[in-house]
Amino acid sequence: LFRSELRDRDHSLTVARQEFEVRRFLPSQLSKKLELARQSYGPGESGLATLDVTRAIGGAAAGADVAFELLVDGAAAWSGLGTCDEDGHVAIRFTVPKDVERGEARLLARVSDDGVVETAVRPFVVPTGTFDVAFHPEGGALVADAPTRVYFEVTDALGRPVEAEIGRAHV
Repeated sequence: LFRSELRDRDHSLTVARQEFEVRRFLPSQLSKKLELARQSYGPGESGLATLDVTRAIGGAAAGADVAFELLVDGAAAWSGLGTCDEDGHVAIRFTVPKDVERGEARLLARVSDDGVVETAVRPFVVPTGTFDVAFHPEGGALVADAPTRVYFEVTDALGRPVEAEIGRAHV
């Protein structure tokens, strides 16, 4: 464990202190390719994922055990087990929960092969149909009985911009 301190020139005031740990780099011993059949799945939909695993020393990870887990909005929503075939391939079906708040999803695959345990992650979005709309008057404020332009910004539940178009409004 190491400690780093940032101080002023006279060493009379410590501005910041941070502890950190340096670990030895261990290269990955498995090559993992986790793919979804589609880019996105809606609430309540079934999904399909495939995982291909090969060993860094060569050859498919035949017989490797795989524990899958689906996380939606940070909570475990589904889990399943699989085993790689002779080609290092495994396919699973999962179901996205019906009640989704934000739509941030990740499928995890923990591969165990002869004592080596590594994880593959595939993030995706579950569209919720929820949007936030913010209105921004030109000049910063609306003035009664004065014509002005109002710009709007539409984002999804994860704060990402969404393309939207509205017509002109005259009041």
